[in-house]
Amino acid sequence: KKLISTINEWSKEIMQKLANVDALPEIVSIGHEIENGFLFNEPTQNCIKAGGFIGSLTCRQKNMFYFVSLLKSAISGIRSVSHKPRIMLHTSLANQLFLGRSAANSIIQFYSELNEQWKLPFDVIGLTFYPIRAQGCQLSKLQLLKYIYEYFDRRFSIVIVETGYPLIDPNVDFNASYEYSQEGQYLFLKDLIHTCRDKLEGICTGFFWNPAYVLDRRLLRPWQGPLFDLTKKTPLKALTEGFSL
Repeated sequence: KKLISTINEWSKEIMQKLANVDALPEIVSIGHEIENGFLFNEPTQNCIKAGGFIGSLTCRQKNMFYFVSLLKSAISGIRSVSHKPRIMLHTSLANQLFLGRSAANSIIQFYSELNEQWKLPFDVIGLTFYPIRAQGCQLSKLQLLKYIYEYFDRRFSIVIVETGYPLIDPNVDFNASYEYSQEGQYLFLKDLIHTCRDKLEGICTGFFWNPAYVLDRRLLRPWQGPLFDLTKKTPLKALTEGFSL
């Protein structure tokens, strides 16, 4: 109960500070890649394995209750300040789109359970999509977002919340669609924008390429794509030209 009240107070405090300087965001994401939950509190720890909803049906139901309680508390804190920002729930489930319709159904199952069974008020479906994590998944698979959008009667917009493409060879078994270079990154971004803007007919309303990724093998995961060259201290082509397409 303390954690539930704390997340409400914290969400309210942050939003109020943003409101005070006229900087309310258009979208607020509650958590990051939350298909396995977040901020588990003590009563559920014996039901958790590797941070996820794994175990008996009883454990899963208990975990979902606390998980949804935390989400609702955060949303309540935000709404106590303003109803202007749209609420987004972010998962990494689009990394499975190479599986086709079954992956789309998994996305539908997660969000429909929160919406229909738990009556969670949210506005945006946020999905991580890294081609390298998706077994070399082609951008054409994003057409499955239409199926998801229609299932929910077009009530939820969809955002690619996290994406990127490697600048250097990640040394993993990956059916690369683009070369590992500045040009490859740029072409990936160009095609992603074209897919979201034109082929998905307004269903996918945006995307986010984490600008914090840098070209440092000690910090960089294989699927991530840096947008800066630290040696030359310059931005890469995907950043300087890609976002103006």
